[in-house]
Amino acid sequence: PVAVGLVGDLLRQTLQLLNRLELRELLEPIDRKLPDDPAGAAAICAAVLAAIAAVLFTASALLSRFFGTTTTGRGLPSVVGYLNGVAMPQWGEWRLVAVKILTTVLTTASGVPMGQFGILVEIGAMIGAMTLVRNRVTLHFDFLKHFRNPRDKRLIVNVGLAAGVTAAFQSPMGGLLVVLELLTSRFPVKFAAYVFTGCV
Repeated sequence: PVAVGLVGDLLRQTLQLLNRLELRELLEPIDRKLPDDPAGAAAICAAVLAAIAAVLFTASALLSRFFGTTTTGRGLPSVVGYLNGVAMPQWGEWRLVAVKILTTVLTTASGVPMGQFGILVEIGAMIGAMTLVRNRVTLHFDFLKHFRNPRDKRLIVNVGLAAGVTAAFQSPMGGLLVVLELLTSRFPVKFAAYVFTGCV
């Protein structure tokens, strides 16, 4: 949950920084240089914004095409599929999470109307699933082997996706309610404390 919160905050801060850079560093100097011609300044600013959007969107598409072919989509359907038993072996790769974060930043900064909800839910579920994958990092933690059964893995993925909802909307109760009402069909109420603790 901490990693998901950090990723959500990183996305938010990066997007705010990119928006400030676009306005302060690119558009304000154009507006100051052409004070007598507001129509010309507006046309130049529109052309600059369109060029920036095209470059950012193209970079996002190329990253998605060559480095993370499974990063496309909203995220929510793949999470529901994973929780219902669909095998997603690519969710065990940190590279996929990094590409997903970078393509989300580039696509959102380009001006494409997309939210962060589905993407943060998927990133949260992926981070939850990756904590139990045997790799060089988690191999040395012997206590994780007790959680590598389907029931506990499902619970940890639910905690991760609830943390993703919390990171998207900054509402711990929202993360818990999304998990309980929408995403899982078999979720014992006694695990609500785990999910809510993960959201907080």
